[in-house]
Formats: sequence, C-alpha cells, structure tokens
Amino acid sequence: MIPMWTTFSLRARMGLLLGGMFLSALVAGLALLWIFSSDQILEENEPSARSAITIAAGLNAALAASTRPDAILAAFVDQLGSTPADAIRFRREGQAPAPEQAKTSGRVPGWFVKALFVPDLSQHIPVLVQGRRVGDLIFEPDLSAQIHEKWIGFLSLLASLVGMALLASLLSFVTIGAALRPLRDLADGLARLRIGDFSKKVDCSGPPEIRESCLSVNELAVTLSRFSSDNRSLLRRIVSIQDEERRDISRELHDELGPLLFAIRANVTAMIDERGSGANRSSTGEERVLQAVEALQLANRRILERLRPMLIEELGLDASIQKLLRDVNAQVPEMIVTFDIDPRIVTADSVVAQTVYRLLQESITNVLKHAAASKMSVKTEVTNGAILVEVADNGTTAPREPKFGRGLTGMQERIRALDGKFNYIRADGWTTIRCSLPLAAPG
Repeated sequence: MIPMWTTFSLRARMGLLLGGMFLSALVAGLALLWIFSSDQILEENEPSARSAITIAAGLNAALAASTRPDAILAAFVDQLGSTPADAIRFRREGQAPAPEQAKTSGRVPGWFVKALFVPDLSQHIPVLVQGRRVGDLIFEPDLSAQIHEKWIGFLSLLASLVGMALLASLLSFVTIGAALRPLRDLADGLARLRIGDFSKKVDCSGPPEIRESCLSVNELAVTLSRFSSDNRSLLRRIVSIQDEERRDISRELHDELGPLLFAIRANVTAMIDERGSGANRSSTGEERVLQAVEALQLANRRILERLRPMLIEELGLDASIQKLLRDVNAQVPEMIVTFDIDPRIVTADSVVAQTVYRLLQESITNVLKHAAASKMSVKTEVTNGAILVEVADNGTTAPREPKFGRGLTGMQERIRALDGKFNYIRADGWTTIRCSLPLAAPG
C-alpha cells in the first residue's frame, strides 16, 4: 500500500509542513498565554489588594479610637461611594449581597475567558465597632481591561501567524514553481531521449544542482545521437552487405546451377525422344527425372527472384510491386487483393527502392503463411519527401503485439538503417503493417 504522503505534490508537502509549523506555533502561544496569564493578573492586582487590607486596618483603628465610630463609618462610606473606583466597597452586616455582574468586556468571547483560568481575587475584610462586626470591606477588582488586553494579544498573535503563513506559502509557491520549471524541462528532455529524439537540448536554468543535471542530459543526448548515427551507419552497411551477398549468390545460382539444370533437362529430353523413336512409350523413370528438373528450374527462378528482383533495375519499383502482387493472385486466386501504388515511388534511390520491395515482399509472405486472411490491401504513397508503405489483411490469427522473428526483425533493421518508422496496428479485425521511409537514403 502506497503511503498517502508519497502521493502529494512538492507544493502540497511544503504547504503541509508550513501549516504544521504555524499551527504548532499558535498552540504554543496559547499554552504560554494560559500558563502565565493567571500569575500576571495576580501580580498586577496585588498592590490593590494590599491597599484594601491597609485601608481596612486603618478604618478599624480609627473606629476603635473614636468616640463617635458611627459618624466616622458613615463619613467613610460616603467618601468611598463618591470615588470613581469601584474595586473597594462597604457592605453592612446582614445586607444582602448585590447581584453579581459580569466584569469582563462583552467583546471577549466566553470560551477565551474560561481558557484563561482567571483566579478569584475578591477579599472580604471585616469592619469592627467596639468589637462588634458591623460590615465588610469588600475588594473585587474589575479584570475586564486585563482580559481584553490578553484577548488583543491573542488576536495579534493569531493575525501575525496567519500573515506569516500566507507570506511563507506565497514565497514557497513562487520558489517551488521556479524550481519545478527546470525539473519539468529536464523530464521532457529525458522523455525525448527515451523516444530517440536527440535534436533538442534541455534549457539549463534554475538552481546549480538542476543545471548540472541538465548539462549531463545534454551531453548524454550528444553521445546517444553519435551512437545512433554510428548504429544507423552500421545497419546500412549490414543491409548493403546483405544485398551484395544476395547478388553474389543469385549470380552463382544463375551462372552455375542454371546451365547445369538446363543441360540435365536437355539430355533427359533427348533420351526420351530417342527411346520414343524405338518404342511405343517412354520410360516412366525418365519422365519423373524430367519433371524433377523442371521443378528445380522453377524453384531456382523463385529463389533468384527473392534474392535479386531484376525488375527493380529493369522496369522500376512500381512494376516490380505489381508483378509481386500478380504472383500473389496466381498463388492464392481465392484471396481478394487490392492495391494503390503511387507512381512517384520511382523517384526513390536504389537503396530505398530495394528496401521498399523487401518490406512488401516480407509483409506479403507473412500474410500468405500465417494470417489465414481472405482480403489483403497494399498501399504506397509519396508525401513530404517520404514513402509510406502499408500492408493490411483481415486475418484472424494475428497477435495483438508483434512477434519479432527473422522476418519482422529484418524489416526493422532495414527501416532503422534508413531513419524510417515501423508501426504494427491491430484494430477492427484488421492487421496493418505501416512503414515510413525517406525518398533518399540518409548519409
């Protein structure tokens, strides 16, 4: 099973890493805010709490020393109520407590206040008159401003992290895009090398590491182009040597075996004629020898035709192809053969003409031997300085993928030697061999 991480693009991986980093920073900021906010609120309100204790102690001392404690207490309460600060207030003994009011600002969400874990700072200090408790001096600080300050700090932290995340994402997007562009060019260059296109170089841009890889790919393309050129030259040389050997063998068969077969046939015919003049019928054995010699002569002519088609040199490529097709009709009269021969193929040079003839010869032979076809179509066309050769049949025994035996391998070698293209197509019940060759042999 492939991990999901490996399916993400480089941009997605960088985005996840940056997002995780900033989310971790946000969580860490919230944790620190939660840990230190309580202590900070305690420290900020500690002086006010001490002041409340001091005021309560002074009030109790004044009430104890005064002969009119009730008047002093009333004056203190009036003075306390006239001050704007409401953190300290007096509540008489037995008086019902005032309803609790929210001390925090409505602009701060409740979840944030709960998350801060605000400590309880309220204090109730008893007020005594002649040893009797007459009320409490209550200290209840208003923490709304401090909580609002923490909320503003949290929003500032959140806004800073979001802004930094967006900026980092934009920078990484631009940076990764600039780095991926030369990588895509490098991938395109490698794809061209895979299909044998060595002409176009890779643009060497981007970071130094990628430039070095692009330079290496360009050097590899030059080397492969040189090897490909050497390979094609070698293949052309091999094909040329094969044709020369075919010519030599055909010459030997024509010059040596042909006269011998003719002499044997002439002698056997003379023997039959002589025996016929002295008897009513000829020897059956002599007739069989004559038939065998005639069969050998026919086989010799077929071998000579395959080794060296003389019609290409004498009548041209188009006439040679038409004769080849007539022979097919003679061998398999029940097969429907259609053809379309472009007369412009006579402009091909001798090497290409020999190759075109061999391709057609081998393709037609494969159809006759292996396809079990009832229809065959042969087409040649000259376009854009190239010759298109196509042989199609409706045989049912052809495989989906070509099996490269001696015939197809030889065809491919001849095509590669001339910088041509070979295609094997199996579709809609038809098998098509399509080859493309230049009009003139390269090099």
